[in-house]
Amino acid sequence: LPRTAFAAASLSSTFPEHPFARARIDRIRPRAAALGAVPTVLRIEGAGFDPATLRPEVIFCVFGGTERRRALNVSEQLITCEAPARDEEAEGVTLALVSDEVDIDTGEPREAVGVTSAFAWVNMSDVRVDAVVP
Repeated sequence: LPRTAFAAASLSSTFPEHPFARARIDRIRPRAAALGAVPTVLRIEGAGFDPATLRPEVIFCVFGGTERRRALNVSEQLITCEAPARDEEAEGVTLALVSDEVDIDTGEPREAVGVTSAFAWVNMSDVRVDAVVP
């Protein structure tokens, strides 16, 4: 059999530039938080949340462009984080995900990835439930 000699072992791999490049967001639950002193845990469901590149210690949920909350957990299909407690109602609040790592080429912080522009804080006494579906 013919033999091929290599000067040295080599391995190359390509990673997307942005840590959320392969992510797909399917659903956010709940889409609103109750007013009061207790934070609400959000589930951002989808696919392509690679725990190797999206580590909870560097992933943040950003509410309204200013309030940052570190991710509680990251798995292949789920990112969880807490919506901050608020005492005032708010609608149309943007929710974004951001990696706290810097871009290796520019040294600048990574841009946030928008998730929704319809997050809200609501007064639960104004909520009416018509049906509960399993």
